[in-house]
Amino acid sequence: MVHQVADRVVVLRQDRIVETGEVRAVFAAPAQEYTRRLVDAVPVPDPSTARRGRDGSGAGALLSIGA
Repeated sequence: MVHQVADRVVVLRQDRIVETGEVRAVFAAPAQEYTRRLVDAVPVPDPSTARRGRDGSGAGALLSIGA
C-alpha cells in the first residue's frame, strides 16, 4: 500500500492537485469526491474479506491502514 512507501500523498486530476495530506488521513477520510472514487476503486484481493463500503453495499476497498 501507499502508506508503506510514503508519509504524504498528492492526488492529481487533469494535472491539478485536488487533495494532499498524510496518507492515512487521505485514505481514511478523503475530502474530495474524486479522491473518494479513487480510494473506492482500489482492487480487493479477496472480496469476501472486504469492509463494507461507505454506502453499506460491501463494495468498498480493503484498506490495511494502521496495520
